[in-house]
This record gives sequence, C-alpha cells and structure tokens, in this order.
Amino acid sequence: MRLLLDQNISRRVALALGAHGIEIQHVSSCGLGSASDARIWNFAKDNGYAILSKDADFHHMSFTFGAPPKTIWLRLGNCSTREIAASISRNLPAIAIFLDDADSALMVITRDRIETTGPGPS
Repeated sequence: MRLLLDQNISRRVALALGAHGIEIQHVSSCGLGSASDARIWNFAKDNGYAILSKDADFHHMSFTFGAPPKTIWLRLGNCSTREIAASISRNLPAIAIFLDDADSALMVITRDRIETTGPGPS
C-alpha cells in the first residue's frame, strides 16, 4: 500500500500511520510541497502512489482522467490531525480492498460511510 498525502493533510499523519507498515509519504517529503495538483497527480501516477487528500480537486481529476493514480478523498470537515489519522487507520482494511480493485478509481471517506467509484474515462 503506497499512499501520498496531499498538502492539506499534516505530515504528522504519515508519522502516525507509519506504525501500520504503510508506505506513506507527504508531498513535502517528495519535493512537491508547493507543486500544482497536476504535478502531484503525475508524480503519484509515475511512482505507484494513491493520492489521499481533503481537496475536491483530486476528486474531479479522478473523474476526468480515471486511474491511475487512485484517489482517496477524505470528506471529514474540520478536524484534528489525530482524527484524520484515526479515520484512515480505522478504514485501512477498506482502503486495501479499494487499492486492489482494478475497477475502482475513487474512494470517498466521510465520518459515517465509505463510497467507491469506477474507473472514470476509458
């Protein structure tokens, strides 16, 4: 499981989830701290990462371009870094299934449910 955290998620989330044996990077640790969404998208695609973001832009890119990369959109509203890490941790089994599913391109995680969608354009 390779996850790339977007700029809008604290890099402390990567530290908190590292204990779960996940390969997780923050965009700032990849030299993408102030990169455009398109550059982050291409980096994730070229390096086998799924993008994890609270930003709707990657949601739109997923529908426009399809996967790869896969996108996990956190729709949790305003919350702490601890709450974000806990939500990801709690949903790791579903995230693993999503990442292994060749037909899924987008996963949406809210406070009370998870949704996945298909591949986008062909």
